[in-house]
Amino acid sequence: MPGRSALYGWLISLYFISSIVAAPTPKTYQASSPDQTTRIEIAIDDHKALAYRVWFANEPVLNWSVLGFKLNNVAVGPNAVVKKQRTETHTESFAWRLGENDVIHNNYTELTLDCVSGSVSYRLIARVFNGSVAFRYVIPQQARSTPGKIRQEHTTFALPSDFTIYQYKEETVFTPTAVADLQKTCDFPATLTNGRLFLSIGEADNTCYTKAVLTKGATPNTLAVEFGKDSVLTNDTCHPPGEPLA
Repeated sequence: MPGRSALYGWLISLYFISSIVAAPTPKTYQASSPDQTTRIEIAIDDHKALAYRVWFANEPVLNWSVLGFKLNNVAVGPNAVVKKQRTETHTESFAWRLGENDVIHNNYTELTLDCVSGSVSYRLIARVFNGSVAFRYVIPQQARSTPGKIRQEHTTFALPSDFTIYQYKEETVFTPTAVADLQKTCDFPATLTNGRLFLSIGEADNTCYTKAVLTKGATPNTLAVEFGKDSVLTNDTCHPPGEPLA
């Protein structure tokens, strides 16, 4: 994709066993999975910032959570305006020699929002599969600008109740820890549970992107993304990851 660089993407996977950003105004953009069990909603909240939430089986999996990042010295997300939206349905199957299935079915609904925040134009792409959600930011080349540095991720995951995260770093032991008591960072993919629901928060397509980790957020039952001391230089050939929630 010439002249574009994609910021992080998240995948969130959802499995049932048997804090919070201000409630957005009524204008909400949404997409549902092919089987209608999974849904993402994106809106401009009362503070004029872009936010999202996720539903599974008619229950909230994530409450309204922050979307955005810091490009150079500009916070991208606040005072956001959605200029254009489009929704597409994708259905495909292909042969796969590894794993339990010899055919992979890649079916999802894709929601694309063209946004402006301050002086920065960017695109938010969300894909909703049966039981999982993935989203990413895409940053086109800005007018009269040199390649920028993504200095921070502002994306958060606002959990709807008390969750336990299986905290680990690289190849260390997994330590079950209440999100409210989390003192250390946790690598991706991260697994969480509240006893009824399992969440997996991961990253995808993260070639040439810095190492990111999860850390305790500023509001109760919230996780945030942290870079440490690194930043990411955007250019024509670097396509940083997508962020999946499963």
